Amino acid sequence: PSLSITASDGGNLCLNCFAGCQPQEIVAQIGLTMADLFPSKPNGKPKGKPSGGKVYQTAEEAMKAVSYAICKNIKGARINNLWRYRDAEGRHVASVIRWDTPDGKEFRPISCHPDGWRIKDPPGFWPMYRLQEILRNHDCAVFISEGEKASDAVASCGLTSTTSAHGAKSPGKSDWTALAGRNVVIVPDADVPGEEYANAVTRILLALNPPARVKILRLPGIDKGEDAYEFIESRRTDGKDDEAI
Repeated sequence: PSLSITASDGGNLCLNCFAGCQPQEIVAQIGLTMADLFPSKPNGKPKGKPSGGKVYQTAEEAMKAVSYAICKNIKGARINNLWRYRDAEGRHVASVIRWDTPDGKEFRPISCHPDGWRIKDPPGFWPMYRLQEILRNHDCAVFISEGEKASDAVASCGLTSTTSAHGAKSPGKSDWTALAGRNVVIVPDADVPGEEYANAVTRILLALNPPARVKILRLPGIDKGEDAYEFIESRRTDGKDDEAI
């Protein structure tokens, strides 16, 4: 009674549980995957054409356009990093771009749609960050951090590492099914949003079919608001190698 299912003009299904269940939990309970919500044409391309927003032929063109707009509207903004998201076949399907600004930081997504690249989220769900490494290292535990920067730091130690797009409040925007049945270690940020993210991700992972085996690793010796990046960098500064970390 609490579940609403609607279909877009392109045939994609949208699930909304008013009791708070995530889409990943719903499809896992009935033996499906997130991909089943997005029907394909015979040639494998998604149905439908997204509306709204300018279309760019390449990811580079979309990145230049959004960077120009950010730097024009925010004086002193400087691009800090770009993180690419790839699908299971290794195709670049989306990116998250970060700018440092005088007041903090700004993030924007770009993604591939049936008609080109757009400055918006991808159609459907985001793939997991470093998805191909998760699939390739199927016998290894997967470490989940909040954000691409922290995930890269964990990966730099030789661990299989991932995250979901859009930070602590949006784990439901990603497709977690690649972690079904896997050993997973969540490394939360040292703050309330970090704990909330760890709890939300745990619920999603335990609802997969089969459920993931989840542990939560709270890092010692980090200040409030810090994460795996600060933990690892501080120990490298102290002369410790990755094995010691």
